[in-house]
Amino acid sequence: MTKVTDGINQRPKDETIAQTGSGVPDGSGAPIDASDEEITGIRNKIGAVEREEKEDLERQLARPKHGTA
Repeated sequence: MTKVTDGINQRPKDETIAQTGSGVPDGSGAPIDASDEEITGIRNKIGAVEREEKEDLERQLARPKHGTA
């Protein structure tokens, strides 16, 4: 019996890899259509979270270490 797969991945020999094949890849969809206001709002939310995380890290680093006062 001949092997129908090749290599470590055991992928069928006639199968394409990722998006190298012709046609639209599986799971593809329409591009996201967002207004400038929506994009700005999302960026602001991300910035607020990053600032909050940075401030929290700074507070933790400012605390005494190893139970010292």
